[in-house]
Amino acid sequence: ENCEDINMNILVCPICKGELKDRLGTNKGVTCKNKHSFDYAKEGYLNLHVGKNSKNSGDDKIMVNSRREFLEKGFYEEISLKVNEVLLANLGDEETINKAHTRRLLDIGSGEGYYTNKMQECLKEFEINALDISKEAVMKGAKTYKKINWFVASASAQPFKNNSFDYLTVLFCKIFPDEFARIIKNQGFLVVVTPNKDHLVDIKKVVYPIIKYENSDPNDELKEKFTLISRENLFYKKMVYGDDIKNLFNMTPYRWKSPKEGVEKLNSLTELEVTVDVNIDIYSLNKVILKN
Repeated sequence: ENCEDINMNILVCPICKGELKDRLGTNKGVTCKNKHSFDYAKEGYLNLHVGKNSKNSGDDKIMVNSRREFLEKGFYEEISLKVNEVLLANLGDEETINKAHTRRLLDIGSGEGYYTNKMQECLKEFEINALDISKEAVMKGAKTYKKINWFVASASAQPFKNNSFDYLTVLFCKIFPDEFARIIKNQGFLVVVTPNKDHLVDIKKVVYPIIKYENSDPNDELKEKFTLISRENLFYKKMVYGDDIKNLFNMTPYRWKSPKEGVEKLNSLTELEVTVDVNIDIYSLNKVILKN
């Protein structure tokens, strides 16, 4: 079973919202009744991001490569393990799962797929989908992780039908409550990972003259549409050395808004103890919002 067969019943055209269907059974691309057409890239992903900024949105090559290099070394493996544990704990018992339909998960803002791949390895009978606005990230992910269905699209306007997914995972990504509520099934779970107040505080201390805590609580944005079922905090410290310090910095938003002296100071360090402080939340939909 390849991604073309599986996804055809949930995709909508990003231009006219019509259903997207396989083009003449060729598996080369998809089309809607208004003849809007999208091709699979040679790496296997589908680019459904349209609009004036669609050429180079999201993370650039430097960020994507920094993230891949950093994550591959396992610095955030604890986060990945905790997310999988939370997912498994909320699946219901084995028997019901195996007899039920194929469970469908979407990782929103997946980047190049480090966490998504770990989910796929853990949830083998699931259909795992990954969406990111960065073509660079999706291209890298699709090349490496072939068992995942990859899409380039904006999280704020997703190319999926209502009620398409049993599980949504959102790790360190902007939150779009209306869109999440639209594409998740009524019994579905939303898993959100966000930085808590001490996350990477050590980097901030080096880079900024005065530290401002700007991590907001996702529940403030989600509570209108979703109910917070549980919140687990994950807190640990790790030593980071040499180039990994630079890679970690490059994969954070601080890269874009940090004083030059601070960045130089950080780049001159050979080691740094880094604090990981994240919350892993599970939400359910407040009420039946949408019928197909």
